[in-house]
Amino acid sequence: MRFASALLLVVSGLLAATAGAQTPTPQAYTASAEVTQYGEKVFVTIYRDGPKERVESASEGVPSKLVMLYDFEAHTFHMIMSGPMPSCSVGRYLSARAPIGEDPVTGSAQTLANLPKGSQRKFVRREEVNGIPARLEDIAIPANASAPDVVQPSRLWLSEPDGMIVKMEGASRGGRPSTILEVKRFTTEKPQAALFSPPAACPPANMEMDDSGLMRAHGEADASVKASGEVNLADQTGHGAVAVSGAQVKTPTQSPAAGVTTVALQVRELPGPPPCGRKLEATGAVIVNGPATVWYRFYANVDGLLFSGGQEGTITLDAAGSANLTKDVTFPAAKAGELRLQAAVQGPDGRHAVATISNVATFRVVCGAVPPGK
Repeated sequence: MRFASALLLVVSGLLAATAGAQTPTPQAYTASAEVTQYGEKVFVTIYRDGPKERVESASEGVPSKLVMLYDFEAHTFHMIMSGPMPSCSVGRYLSARAPIGEDPVTGSAQTLANLPKGSQRKFVRREEVNGIPARLEDIAIPANASAPDVVQPSRLWLSEPDGMIVKMEGASRGGRPSTILEVKRFTTEKPQAALFSPPAACPPANMEMDDSGLMRAHGEADASVKASGEVNLADQTGHGAVAVSGAQVKTPTQSPAAGVTTVALQVRELPGPPPCGRKLEATGAVIVNGPATVWYRFYANVDGLLFSGGQEGTITLDAAGSANLTKDVTFPAAKAGELRLQAAVQGPDGRHAVATISNVATFRVVCGAVPPGK
């Protein structure tokens, strides 16, 4: 399902800071929004009460819902999936605020700070968005700021006087603008306390998240945990088994309840082969709640990426745990875009359950260049 941290997929890293004084951030509120990403509509509801927050997201036409529960004092998050493959896991949350791109109330001021250099904003008029007073601005972004098929904001509505993102239109270069984010309802009423209560039985997972929304899952160091390890997909050793400290994991007896609970992805830029001279090392983490054969696929929103050994494959885990997947991504020319990893349990008949989608890993590779900070 392409709806985990749905606002983050659209908002984070797109916009520039709002000048002027800001009103105090409310400590209790409910916000409902619609997000459109890659042709899919996602419905998001955010509940906040002091140090606790609940974010619900569901894709149109998909029978599952993702709930993220944050406790900013206890520094924990619960990831709860309902539907045909229900799951629940608990991780460590490293910040005292919600993921920047996931909550427009607390995150707008920060996400608005990242417009590409040279972008220009122009006030158009004041108008309401679903009853919320707002300031409409046109945004002009330099033509070379992104690849032609990367969506960039073209018009922006900011609530007045606090500057919250309440609506955004965007388009790829030369494309027709369309609404990609719209806050449908916002109220400062205190939500019901029961909304922030996690399920009683929710096992801990070896993962953590920061307020950029990036989730990291760590493989176990103990070789006795056979479901954990690292799989180098560049040479296809991940197909059919996971190697742990030289041991080969046996094909599992798959439980009908086994499912993928977490998929996380991060990339780093490294020297690469000609003609570009740069490449990405994409590292994904997949966590399952029982023995399973897992199908995975890496994919991007731009063409021309070359995935070592292909974009998809299977791994086999004989117990609940995690596996880290590493794959090289090379380029025939400079590229900028977004990379994701999806994973799902694969049955004996080869059919896949509903896929779980990772966070977005953005990249901008300039051939022959040394990435910043290297």
